[in-house]
Amino acid sequence: MKQFNNIRELRENPNVARVCSDKLVLTANFRIRLYQAWKERGIAGITETMEEADLGSDKVGSAYIESLNAGFKGGGFPTLRPTELEKLGKEINPLVLSGKFVRLTMTGRVKLEPNFKEILYAQYPAVSITEGLKDAGIDLTDVGSVLIQQVEKEFRKRAEKELIEEVDKEHPVSSPNISTASETPIHHPYIHRIVGKMVTPTESFYNEAFLIRDLGLDRVLEVFEIQPDWIGEASRIQIKSRLCRWAFRRQEAESKEGQALQIYWNREKAMSELVASRFEMLKSQLPNLSMQQKRKLCYWIRDLPRDPWGYYTTRRILEKVGIAKSTYYEFLSNPGSVKLV
Repeated sequence: MKQFNNIRELRENPNVARVCSDKLVLTANFRIRLYQAWKERGIAGITETMEEADLGSDKVGSAYIESLNAGFKGGGFPTLRPTELEKLGKEINPLVLSGKFVRLTMTGRVKLEPNFKEILYAQYPAVSITEGLKDAGIDLTDVGSVLIQQVEKEFRKRAEKELIEEVDKEHPVSSPNISTASETPIHHPYIHRIVGKMVTPTESFYNEAFLIRDLGLDRVLEVFEIQPDWIGEASRIQIKSRLCRWAFRRQEAESKEGQALQIYWNREKAMSELVASRFEMLKSQLPNLSMQQKRKLCYWIRDLPRDPWGYYTTRRILEKVGIAKSTYYEFLSNPGSVKLV
């Protein structure tokens, strides 16, 4: 967290609304000015505008400028608190002015106007949320990635729930582990029942599959040797939704033999693939991380639980992430003196 030691100097700057040792708030007008500069020139626009206002990185720190950049990417047009909007005397947020968004009275944040939201949902998923917003003349940059992701998540859950409820009405549950389509028993250690194209996995399936759910449902089904043609679209959505919400439940230990033992080894292999892919993802993203994020990454590596089999040692993890061992230890001992590259 940035510590501002030049509080008196910052308070005298007309673009600063308030400042304390660990927080700096800029005025509404200046935040909007910074946002416009960012839209035109990215983080370079923020840096130039801050320097012109005598608020360069030497005064506020590079991490603060990086936080402004991240804030605009995620949050879009700056949030105006009710008191700030009152001082401005008029609405200036282009989203609210479009009539497609409304402002929350208490926080000043914006959300989709209810009727417009229903229009977007009626088109979803045939028309994506971003496409729907563009078609309505909305600048996605003003919306920000966070709100778009929130709406996407809400729509996806709503669509899944509606489809599951519809399928439940049309396909009542019958005898366990029997396919009503063929009247042929399905002997599988991780399937409780199959009704038509509706597959109900066992609790053991979810307990073991949720550990590798990030690989995607198709790979999870492959690991557990569940054939894709057994499962209809509604069943896929139901299983995926439950996996996303699943929390481990303690069960009595089960002996692994036959197909269950093969699936166990499939799962171990898939978990290794997932860990390796996550380290590779961190390595690819390392050059784009801020100094604060890189420091957090080093502390995260330091605090990882010890691998009881001794494979993922600190040295091996650093190699996979792309951080030199000497740099890592120097950064931990003196975090302000080292630049990770």
